[in-house]
Amino acid sequence: MAFITAAARVAERVRLAVEQYPWHVVGKLTCSFGVTELVGSERITKMIARADEALYHAKNNGRNRVEVLEKLTIPQDR
Repeated sequence: MAFITAAARVAERVRLAVEQYPWHVVGKLTCSFGVTELVGSERITKMIARADEALYHAKNNGRNRVEVLEKLTIPQDR
């Protein structure tokens, strides 16, 4: 199993646990995750930017979800 697939599965398990937990103080609580992986010898800041982009996709696509970004979509000058 590829690392990115395993990471997405872990994020989904955490998301479900948070969603299903009986939060007595705050009521219903959900979370979203952006998942990606380090590509070759890229800088860690580019990977973090890609994970951040995936998180924004999750929020814009309805929240309470896991989004995976497998390829570079962030402009190189960022």
